[in-house]
Amino acid sequence: MKLTEFELDSIRIILEREKPNLLKYLSQLSVSSRKDYGGSRVITFCEIWPNIGQETNLVLGEMLYCEVQGMGYGLGFLLFVDGGAPAALEIFSHCNEAIPEHISFYEHIWSCFPNCASVTHVMGTA
Repeated sequence: MKLTEFELDSIRIILEREKPNLLKYLSQLSVSSRKDYGGSRVITFCEIWPNIGQETNLVLGEMLYCEVQGMGYGLGFLLFVDGGAPAALEIFSHCNEAIPEHISFYEHIWSCFPNCASVTHVMGTA
């Protein structure tokens, strides 16, 4: 399974801001599973070899918010890094809204980031 354009954009934006050295893995990511749990979607990635054993147990993207057309409260993200490479992406809705199957119009916004103004990435259609 492949990542959607929205999922790839979200991961890229997180890594560019928080761990640019991990961007090299973006093209290697493939989906192992995609599961919905109410207002949350968890995407796990196939393991990337070799496992370099660095930067384990990182959680990235906590300050990234996304406004999505058709959603009242938008989405949040948690990107889990294990063994030095992205391992899973959790996309969650606020107020338990259902996450649309296809996300086409969206805008990523960094919020509450220390010592800087919010940075907005505007995306068109996916």
